Amino acid sequence: MNSKSYVVIVDASAGETYRFLASIDNLPRWATTFCKKLTKSADGLHRLETPQGTMVFRIAPEPGPGVVDMYGGPTAEQMVYWPARVVALGPSQSAFIFTMFQWPGMPDESFEGQSRALASELQNVKSLVERKAA
Repeated sequence: MNSKSYVVIVDASAGETYRFLASIDNLPRWATTFCKKLTKSADGLHRLETPQGTMVFRIAPEPGPGVVDMYGGPTAEQMVYWPARVVALGPSQSAFIFTMFQWPGMPDESFEGQSRALASELQNVKSLVERKAA
């Protein structure tokens, strides 16, 4: 199983960066390639329209350690895991760390394409959080 981890340095406090990422409503604002549409269904689950189709999605935030882990899959019982953290680098700077895995059955081309898109989307996080913090 292949994996890639990405880090983006954000000129905003860890709290500001964390609050932005922990809100699932912000996902379409920064994950512009991955998240084409976000809806909340009657069963209380969030669903995303992605280039690969519809998926159930959730963020499992834990503010103390800066955890903003993300889960997604075709059903709530078949979700894959994307670990993500916000780390303080000082009072007005933070790092967002995101790891993605190449899950069984995912073609190499899909993994590489999603990796490139994620690298670009992390720049969206940086821009949006810094703009709000300014």
